[in-house]
Amino acid sequence: LGDLDPNDGDAMANIQSMFSDPMVLMGAVRSSEQAAMAPVLDARVAAISGYIDYAVDAVSSRLLGATSPIAEAVRRRRAEYGTDAQLIERLLGLTTTRAQQLRGRTFINGVVEREGAGALPRMLSSAESMPTPNEVDAPGLWLARLEIQ
Repeated sequence: LGDLDPNDGDAMANIQSMFSDPMVLMGAVRSSEQAAMAPVLDARVAAISGYIDYAVDAVSSRLLGATSPIAEAVRRRRAEYGTDAQLIERLLGLTTTRAQQLRGRTFINGVVEREGAGALPRMLSSAESMPTPNEVDAPGLWLARLEIQ
């Protein structure tokens, strides 16, 4: 609202346009607690997203071969969501960007390279087992914290 010029003849139209966008309204109600939790939520969403991609790829390649239409459909569906999904994400304080998905997949690949796929279910065993933002960027830290050997 600070950018609105009251002398502008279209000020009312601009205000109406601004408040008709649910994304603007949702941005206005984000609390400081939500903002502080955003990196933790982003890390968890990244890790879970990476795990989902890994599982879909593993199962579909076993069933259908290396180039799986199922894996491709999952990725396409994720890329093609609209403003309704964005609104839900804002309500929940979540984001699912392509960069975040790649971050999660890199984390999962790092875990699998170091300890194998058997270490992955441990991530979902409790909230404390989920990787921190730093651990998503350095899977070895997560493995060390959980002492997965």
